[in-house]
Amino acid sequence: MAAELLVTPSAGHVDLYDRVSLIPFDKLTAFFRNNLK
Repeated sequence: MAAELLVTPSAGHVDLYDRVSLIPFDKLTAFFRNNLK
């Protein structure tokens, strides 16, 4: 499994719970599809 650092500018830790527009779902989906086979 390859690790990847994903920096989301202007988002803090708590922002990623409540501000769904900041969550990089495309990157998360690609990561899990590639690594959970």
